Amino acid sequence: MSQIQGRGRTTSRKSKLPYVFEVDGSSIRPLNNRVKLLERLARDDSGATAVEYSLILGGIAAAIIVIVYVFGDKVNNLYNNTQSRWP
Repeated sequence: MSQIQGRGRTTSRKSKLPYVFEVDGSSIRPLNNRVKLLERLARDDSGATAVEYSLILGGIAAAIIVIVYVFGDKVNNLYNNTQSRWP
């Protein structure tokens, strides 16, 4: 077992000695795996790409809705006029 000195609370307010924690390799390994997982998640940018694509898709959908709202009646009248003049 190795000893790691930590900077936590001391047993007495007057004492300035830090705690001494005893750890073995088996208790370090899960912590090391969690740190590696957090590092991997911090570097991963696939979620950001999905958000960017969803914002682009939302913008396209909003543009389509505005175009249909603005030009909908005009296009409908154009088709109705064409149909009424068809022999």
